[in-house]
Amino acid sequence: MISFNFLKQIKTGYVFGAEIAPFYPVICRSGWRNYDGSIFKGVTVGLSLNFDSINIDYAFSSMNSGYDVKHTVSMGFLIGNVFNASKSYDYYLGINFNKAKEAYKRKDYINARQIFEEILVLCPDHEPSKCYLKKIAYDLISNDRSLEIAIQKYLIKANHEFKANNLFKAQSYYNKVLGIDTENVEAQNGIKQIQTTFKQIEQQKNGRKNADKIILLWKEGVELYNDKNFVLAKEKFKQIIDIDSGNAGALKYLDLIENKIERVSSS
Repeated sequence: MISFNFLKQIKTGYVFGAEIAPFYPVICRSGWRNYDGSIFKGVTVGLSLNFDSINIDYAFSSMNSGYDVKHTVSMGFLIGNVFNASKSYDYYLGINFNKAKEAYKRKDYINARQIFEEILVLCPDHEPSKCYLKKIAYDLISNDRSLEIAIQKYLIKANHEFKANNLFKAQSYYNKVLGIDTENVEAQNGIKQIQTTFKQIEQQKNGRKNADKIILLWKEGVELYNDKNFVLAKEKFKQIIDIDSGNAGALKYLDLIENKIERVSSS
């Protein structure tokens, strides 16, 4: 609400004033005055909190030269009913509605929907809240469709990069999918495949790096096996597995040794 006082000439000077009520319970006032022969001259500013039964007011008044500016704070009470339930209800309804709108603008649809639903519990006929809930339902559906499209695009790119052996790029795309849908099975399996591939690459590197050591351990293990010294032979082949966990020959000998030891133990 905005209201203006008239500008008029009176016997002793001029007065002009304006008042605005941006929202309940705030009222702002401003004006200018000039009284001939008076200490009151210049700008006046006021702020009021009007709760109907309780008023809190502040006023600033400029004065003629030689006088200090004037600050006034006052409080008024209306004896009787101190609380206006209707205005307080409207005030808090407005606050919550604005919070919900801000959440909607931020695309925080879940929080916005919760606040609008709480408003409708107290005020079932609040049409603006109903309209926003319809918008949110539509936006959530549209958002879900957009996310599904994004997931499919990322999966296609991830699978392409994996086949091209660009493992880091593929991993990045799979992680983007999981950032949208943490339970996406295809992305989870893709990450597992990449981790397995990385492990195999590491094993191959270790195998090439320690090739001479593996050859030596292999010779020693085979000789011990042929001499039927299965316990020491087992240790040699286990050392090979520690270096190259996928070494097929060492795994085969370990299996043979276990069978030999079991036969000796059972006999």
